[in-house]
Formats: sequence, C-alpha cells, structure tokens
Amino acid sequence: MQEQRLIIFADYVCPFCRLAETAAARLRAEGRVAVAGAAFELYPTGTPVPDVNEARLRAAWTHSIEGLAAELGVPMKRPAAIPRTRKAHEAAAYARSEGKHAEMRAAIYAAYWQDGRDIGRIDVLVDIGRASGLDPTRLKVALDIDQWTDVVEQDEMSAARLGLSGVPAYVLTGANETGTAVAADMRVGVQRYEQLRAWVEQG
Repeated sequence: MQEQRLIIFADYVCPFCRLAETAAARLRAEGRVAVAGAAFELYPTGTPVPDVNEARLRAAWTHSIEGLAAELGVPMKRPAAIPRTRKAHEAAAYARSEGKHAEMRAAIYAAYWQDGRDIGRIDVLVDIGRASGLDPTRLKVALDIDQWTDVVEQDEMSAARLGLSGVPAYVLTGANETGTAVAADMRVGVQRYEQLRAWVEQG
C-alpha cells in the first residue's frame, strides 16, 4: 500500500500559500504525513500581472492577510511588485532532485515575503539556492536551459485535471486496489494546523 501523502499546490506570490506553509511544515516535522509541494502559476506568461497597489490587493492585505499572518506568527511584508514565478518553481523542482525541496521552498517564500527579493530573477534564485545548500553553478545551468520546465508543467496539468483554479489547494492522496496513487480528498484555502491535522488523521 502506498504511503498517504499531502500535496500542496501553491504559488510563491500567493500570500495565502505563504500562510499555508506554516501548518504543512509542522505536520512534516511531526512526521504525521509525507508533505510535498506542487507548482501552480497564478500569472503564467501571457496572463496580466496585477499591480500590488490595486485597490483590491491593498484591501485584501489590510483586512485579511496582515491579521492572519500576525495570528499565525508568520513574518510578512507587503511586496513592492509581483514577479512571474515559473523560474522559482523550476528552482524548487531542481532542489527536489537534490533532496532540498522543503528547504528551497521555504527559502523562496522568505526571500519574497520577508526580504522583498525578486524571485522571478535567475540570479536571485541562484543566490537563494546557494544559501539552501545547492550547487549554484548547477542550479544556474538548470534554470538557463529550462531543464525542469517539464516537471513544472506536469504539476500544472495535474492541477488542471483536478479542476483547481485557485491556491493553496491541499490534495490528500491514497492508493487504489492496484497500489496506484489517487486523490482521496481535496481542500482549497488556508487550513490551520488543527484543521489540517484532523483532516489528515481521518483520511
């Protein structure tokens, strides 16, 4: 029987995805379930990227995100811009191949939401990778030649098959009678630790 896994579809520029990492990281640390991240680009190439100063985004920050971040103890600053995240997802995919996926994901989130860095730039991602224990030269080459693009696109095709249109999305996987991994249940939106733990345990 295949081990139960919790897959979190997320994008690094989504504030609610940043908040969702808190509960997921705690579950991972406690060994309650295997937790994996999956790529979901909110603003892929060809899609307009919103201005962070748009009224709706400023209102969301003031009336929702800021308070929730304080409640969950997650340090966050309102970003100055929203970059495209394809390369950030590719960097995380490379990190997975090196056994550093969780570390790289956490570092990318921190770089954007705490340090205000442009995570759409390869040089910034290489620097983040170096600090996360990755070989900077190999990471740069991988990003320059789009080595991990297919992996990111596979994640996004999986999201499409599941009917996901927003993130964070949590997919709890199990196995069918043949041992093939299948999506057993799914939730969308930030889940607090207690909610997530209860859901995983009952699954």
